[in-house]
Amino acid sequence: MEQDDNGSATLKFKTPEEQGEIVDRSEQRCFTFNEFDALVKAAGCFEMIDVIGSLKPGIAFSNDKSCWRMIPVLRVK
Repeated sequence: MEQDDNGSATLKFKTPEEQGEIVDRSEQRCFTFNEFDALVKAAGCFEMIDVIGSLKPGIAFSNDKSCWRMIPVLRVK
């Protein structure tokens, strides 16, 4: 129930003494609301009480600040 993506970022630097680059690679996991909801229900020990940001159904993915975070709010049953 997940979608994986490998992201990377490269920082090139140069100082009077040295130059080089730093490469950061990380695996990202992407969930849709339905996938995360099913995961929470399958776990059986939490309930989802709210969703904030672009994980919320009906909110489009965009660069709007309200979409920067995808936060599920869970409560222990």
